[in-house]
Amino acid sequence: MMVHPRVIALIAVLLLPCVPFVPAAGTTTDVFTFDHLHGAVHESGDLELTGTSTVPLNEVTWELIDASTGIPLTSGTYLDKVSPDGNGSWVWSHNLTVLDPGCSCRFVVHYGPGQNEQSELVLFLGSALSWSPVWLNQPIADVVLTEAGKRTVELPVIFPPDRVNGSVIEMERCPSSSSGVCKSPSSTHTVTLTSEGRSTFVELHAVNWTPEGHWSIESMVVIDNVLSRSASLSWHVLHDKTPPVVSIESASLANESDLVLVVVNATDATSEMVTLVEVRATSPTGEVIVLDAREDGADASIQPDMAGVWAIQATVKDGAGLTQVANHAVNVSNLPPIAGVRLNGAVVQTGDVLEVKLGQPLLLDASTSSDTASDLLGLNHVWWIGQDLRLSGVEALTDERFQEPGSFDVRLEVVDDDGAMSNITFTLVITEDPAPLADAVVLGPLLVLLVGLGLGGLMFARHRKDRASIPTWPSEPED
Repeated sequence: MMVHPRVIALIAVLLLPCVPFVPAAGTTTDVFTFDHLHGAVHESGDLELTGTSTVPLNEVTWELIDASTGIPLTSGTYLDKVSPDGNGSWVWSHNLTVLDPGCSCRFVVHYGPGQNEQSELVLFLGSALSWSPVWLNQPIADVVLTEAGKRTVELPVIFPPDRVNGSVIEMERCPSSSSGVCKSPSSTHTVTLTSEGRSTFVELHAVNWTPEGHWSIESMVVIDNVLSRSASLSWHVLHDKTPPVVSIESASLANESDLVLVVVNATDATSEMVTLVEVRATSPTGEVIVLDAREDGADASIQPDMAGVWAIQATVKDGAGLTQVANHAVNVSNLPPIAGVRLNGAVVQTGDVLEVKLGQPLLLDASTSSDTASDLLGLNHVWWIGQDLRLSGVEALTDERFQEPGSFDVRLEVVDDDGAMSNITFTLVITEDPAPLADAVVLGPLLVLLVGLGLGGLMFARHRKDRASIPTWPSEPED
């Protein structure tokens, strides 16, 4: 049974209020927040933490971790107090006590489905003698040096109170491969840190990271002004100010509609990584065509549809984000068409003399003319009959053009969109039909009969004239 579309639309409108609405990804974010800043100090070791959450906190775990050693000091399966605030969120609080002299600690709360989400707060608890700088993020994002000067990098580190000035960062580093394997023994490099508000910065000078290439920092430690050391992290620096080397391997000459293969060769000895960004072709008219490259990003192809110079351009990018462009020109030539004619299916060649009887079927067909794929649909067929009659844009001629007997010189010219041409010339003879065979069958015997009768009469007359005379006598009387 067919349902009318309007009925379907009406049902959809009626059911729409029943469909649960799911906000688009990114419109809302479940958060767990603290009312405290990183680096909060509680020298007594006893403190109350507070905050808010947009996530239900009926299933929560927490732990207090020594940031220097990574060892959990205490943990639990709930927060002390959770209260709804009437706006779809909750207010929470939790009391902590550190029995040891003190620590640089991380208070980490796990929440959400499967407790896969977490929030943390860096705390300095108890005696200041046990405090040390704390890394916020592990690992730290790689750094790329692409200039000969310096680059300032913000470090995600929290210092104990009044210990940031005069602090340094100590790195055990070595030239390495892109995967981080050292190519030579490690050396120590120490850099002074600077601060602005609660942010800490380090300046990396390119001259200290030579030769160009990958550097693996196997151990990076922050040392504050009382020589307290943070936990050790690994890091990676790429010093690369040399763009990649790229070239295009492709034919320099081609014909219209040829499949031209474009191979992009690119290397980068510094970063050891090159990505093909784009391969494009610009036609003689200025039209830009972005070519589809192979999955491995090396090969592409183009099939030019017009004559002229085609500009090929390939853009590549290395591991440091430096780009390089290669250019290549392909000179595309136009191939002339090939004229072809058939008379009633038979192939016609230049110089042929063709005879067709008047009134018989006649079809001169030029559809077998050929050219490259880009020009084939635009071919123009021009017929010359004698010196005066010219027919353009006509693919076939029929007997309607030849209504009288005679001899006709015919030339077919096939022209493509670039003006290239080929032709075929031949002679077409239109002849009269002989007497029908049925009339000959009737009149022939009759004519023979008449000739025979005439000859017979003539012979009879001649025979009678030449006959001999025999004398006769009268008869005698009877007695």
